Amino acid sequence: MATTVNGAWRVKFNTVSEGNLICWPLVAACTPPPSPPPAAAPMAAPLPPPAIAPIIAPMPAPVPTLAAVFLPREEP
Repeated sequence: MATTVNGAWRVKFNTVSEGNLICWPLVAACTPPPSPPPAAAPMAAPLPPPAIAPIIAPMPAPVPTLAAVFLPREEP
């Protein structure tokens, strides 16, 4: 156990394994928090853009078919 005097404060601490310090009467550890991991590189595009823009617009999606659900049918 060691004692450090800094002005009017006296702090007692013990060293534990891996060089960590535990201070009293405070509950928090005296070691600094770990540094954050490095930022990941941005993801590359799966395919390059086309060299020439399309001549016509793509076909729109078909209208949903509701006739199969709402039209009357014969009873079994």
